[in-house]
Amino acid sequence: MDWRGTLAAAVIPPAKPNHMKNESLSYYYRRTKIYLRVARLDHWFKNISVLVGIIAAIAYSKVSIETPLLLKSCLAIFLACLMSSANYVINEIVDAQFDKEHPDKKFRPVASGNVSVKKLTFFDAFLIILTLVVSYLVFNEKFFLSMILFFIIGGVFYNLPPIRTKDVPYIDVIAESANNPLRLMIGWYVINNESGPPLMGILCYWSLGAILVTAKRLAEFRFLGKNSIQYRPTFKYYDNSLLAVMYFFYIATTLVTFVLISLEYKHQMFYFLPFILIFFIWFTFLTFQQDSVVKEPERLFEKKAFVTYSLLVLFIFCGALFL
Repeated sequence: MDWRGTLAAAVIPPAKPNHMKNESLSYYYRRTKIYLRVARLDHWFKNISVLVGIIAAIAYSKVSIETPLLLKSCLAIFLACLMSSANYVINEIVDAQFDKEHPDKKFRPVASGNVSVKKLTFFDAFLIILTLVVSYLVFNEKFFLSMILFFIIGGVFYNLPPIRTKDVPYIDVIAESANNPLRLMIGWYVINNESGPPLMGILCYWSLGAILVTAKRLAEFRFLGKNSIQYRPTFKYYDNSLLAVMYFFYIATTLVTFVLISLEYKHQMFYFLPFILIFFIWFTFLTFQQDSVVKEPERLFEKKAFVTYSLLVLFIFCGALFL
């Protein structure tokens, strides 16, 4: 080897073997997957409410559907997904001490100590800033305000002390259910900046959310039994009977508000009532099962027949808006 080869060998470090590169990539891939678990991408399906708001606003405002509108609608849904992930990150960081008391949630990344809270905080700040900046630059003021409310009510007020509505009995259901109409409003303001959704429609969509939240509480309470208070402090004020009463009360509220909005805007929506009743009966059956999938909404996809029927009901509902 001449002097040039000796110099090159001294200055240039030897290349890593391929198997070491693959191991390094595999490590970063696994770590990324763990951090993305905190963002709960499997909960993004809840943002279908944004699509419902978009379709409802198109039917109400009678606007034509063009490519720019479709692109903005897709962007709005994606931004709602990012903000919901930001809220979930806050929830998982703050709730880690409670998740440790849950037989399943104790394995979540933060509760099990598998992630850096500092890195998660930076990741969360990035999601929030990105979502709000794009919302401000691309959409109108009402859309931007709805996105801020989605963050404040669903992320800050629900999770962080001193308010932390999650720990206030009865208010916890009301506050978490508010995410439903807020998602609806985010979708609505993509299309209609002149006026908001009908008040009765907001109430109906909120009470529908309250059904889902109360069902989750009921399924959790039945599953956890005596250990329920350690996981969710509000369970100190609930029992099976009270949660069941709340559940059926919100079903009644949803049906009443649906009838009232149908009377005011579209009488044809009455034909949709049987489909809603079947959905509620089926969902109630799932809720009262032992170890119900309802306590973890992402597990509803295990019930393929129910999910298929739910999507069919949603499709029929959206189509009925244009009658």
